[in-house]
Amino acid sequence: MESEEFFVPSGIGLGAVGELLGHAALPGLLFLLTGPMGSGKTSLAAGVARGMGITSRIASPTFLYLQSYASSGGPSSLALLHADWDRVAPGSEDLEETLVAGAEDRVTLVEWGEKLPDSLVASFSLRVRLLLSIPEDREGRLLKMFWDPATDRPEDLRLMRRTVRTLLDDRLPSLRRKTKN
Repeated sequence: MESEEFFVPSGIGLGAVGELLGHAALPGLLFLLTGPMGSGKTSLAAGVARGMGITSRIASPTFLYLQSYASSGGPSSLALLHADWDRVAPGSEDLEETLVAGAEDRVTLVEWGEKLPDSLVASFSLRVRLLLSIPEDREGRLLKMFWDPATDRPEDLRLMRRTVRTLLDDRLPSLRRKTKN
């Protein structure tokens, strides 16, 4: 799986990176966010929503599990389904069905994405895993993006990845990046 690693300085913030990901988001996309408590998953999610043109306040859906946001008519007409899978019990069929129902017509973002069953992950035609970590000095954040090549839409995945790279280079050139294949 191809990946890219970034150091996101505190002065930039994960919301700015999320906005660029939101600008590039395509229908049917699943963002899986993984990282410890306080690593910035919800800040990144709020940025994705802003980048998609969603003006609603984005909060952690910890106690709601799933929160849907309609498009505000910005750069994208896509809706966002924001989920928190941290406390979801395995086999929660109602939540699982809601997560995949209509997925091809929106963007889905799951915090604690590592807890999402592989069978559900495979239901999405485009997948990007975002791993957040906190450096030892607690300054900034480390972000690894994993572009899942196991898709029936490889051209769309390549397009999105190129778009994200271009946006990051143009708008956030101070991010330090290391690409891995």
